[in-house]
Amino acid sequence: DAPAKDLAFNKVLFWVQVHDIPISFQTRKVAEKLCETVGEIQRSNGATDDDRGNFFRVRVMVDVTSPLCRGWVITLPNGNKHWIKFRYECLPSICYWCGCLDHDNRDCDLWIQSNGSLKTD
Repeated sequence: DAPAKDLAFNKVLFWVQVHDIPISFQTRKVAEKLCETVGEIQRSNGATDDDRGNFFRVRVMVDVTSPLCRGWVITLPNGNKHWIKFRYECLPSICYWCGCLDHDNRDCDLWIQSNGSLKTD
């Protein structure tokens, strides 16, 4: 019953693709656990491990006031570190310098304050 101007539109549902999970850990449960760092998982009753190809798709409620998580480093049982990559489907404008959705690269305070000295790596 609240007016629209009083509502906070700070969470959005996104499909998050989880890439590069090691073969021995490729299950939906692992993909969902990794996506908990992104936001609140929206589980589907019909989701199975059978729908995978090169990645898993997980529906996540994301707080868009914070920078997006680009991936996660996991430690394998043998002690090696491994980078798991997240890709977001159908994103609006995004700043690749800071990861926020409320502006694009050229309007980023980090970029402006750096006087163009930021490097893409």
